[in-house]
Amino acid sequence: MNVNTLSIQVPESMGGIFGEPDDAGRSILAAAVVKWYELGRVSQGKASEILGVSRAEFPGILAQYQVSAWQYSPSDLDIEMAIGGDCDLKQYVAAKLYERGTLSLGQAAEVAGVSKREFMEMLGKFDVSIFNYPIADLDRDIANAKNYRL
Repeated sequence: MNVNTLSIQVPESMGGIFGEPDDAGRSILAAAVVKWYELGRVSQGKASEILGVSRAEFPGILAQYQVSAWQYSPSDLDIEMAIGGDCDLKQYVAAKLYERGTLSLGQAAEVAGVSKREFMEMLGKFDVSIFNYPIADLDRDIANAKNYRL
């Protein structure tokens, strides 16, 4: 196996960004591979191989960089669903991606192939709340509202 070596000089003042000083190269490589995955340039399998981890470990690395393991565009999902032909599966995936915050309500409805109204009604079928609002945001909004008098 051919291996290319790249040397990067990192100022000592940036050491904390990468964790331990000896981890800088590994951190930079992981960030690059995650971005390549996000852009669709490498598969999960190839990314795992480059990083020397199992495919089961790679989603954990993606989570560290706040990148979803689901890298499907609506057109990709249409192709996948055309092969399987299961409309409920398409709607389920759209509902779960909405629940995780990966897709907005409009995007998820488009993926599911229904109107926004139909999608909102359908969410209950998959035990997904229409209110996709993180509790931390709600707490912050309540705290901010207390600062204002109407």
